[in-house]
Amino acid sequence: MTLNALKTIHSLNIVHTDVKLDNILFANERFALDSALEKYLEENPSQVNPDTQIPESQPIPNEWTYETSAFQAERMTVALIDFGHAEWTEGTPLGDGFCPLFLRPPEVLLSSGFGTAIDIWMIGCLTFELLVGRSLFHPEDGGDDWSIDEDHLAKMMELTDQRFSTTILDRAKNRAKYFDAEGEVSSVNAKDKQIHWCKLPGNLINIKDLIPVKIEKAMRNYNIPGLSQEDITESADFIRSCLHLDHEKRPTADELVKHSFLMKAFHC
Repeated sequence: MTLNALKTIHSLNIVHTDVKLDNILFANERFALDSALEKYLEENPSQVNPDTQIPESQPIPNEWTYETSAFQAERMTVALIDFGHAEWTEGTPLGDGFCPLFLRPPEVLLSSGFGTAIDIWMIGCLTFELLVGRSLFHPEDGGDDWSIDEDHLAKMMELTDQRFSTTILDRAKNRAKYFDAEGEVSSVNAKDKQIHWCKLPGNLINIKDLIPVKIEKAMRNYNIPGLSQEDITESADFIRSCLHLDHEKRPTADELVKHSFLMKAFHC
């Protein structure tokens, strides 16, 4: 549903740049009429925080729960909102601070390109978050040792088991900010626990040792009830396809809606 919205705006050469859970709304059939919503709000006025005098969040009752079946979910009407940060795919973007921090794709950090693939990266991150209830990326500021953006780039490589190719780095305006010219980088093999060295086009300047963690393992670590191994395998493949470090190699929204993970989910 959100992907269908992205299909439409991408066909119009628009990049949303802010696809996050706050901007994905579900229609509420209980309050289909304005009068019904007005009556509910009159009977249930907003509560004000006594300390800050700011109205508190007041979720409106709805019929959707964690037990909602895939069949029922197909009846949902989903709206992608807030186009305040949207940009045209053609021309120069008006800014460079796109996307919430934890959802920010590598091309934004590296300034290596701009296009609809930005939204696809965020879909991959949100899919993980919706399945396990936690953000996929948790970049940390290392103070004088490394920046939060450099840690973010390191975690991208660890969780996708990819490296930034020469093609990506050659078009990255911020390459020198995060990567050295050329060198060796070590990684710890998850199976044999041995350190392996390999030549890369460029290594992160301040973070040399990377420990790959498959998305499947990251999902299993949360021990989510009802999330089967088949679910993990299918969803991880979907997420991984969204998280290609080279934005030019990510699938389109139209291609993603045909992914087996979604096809199976809506044929339950």
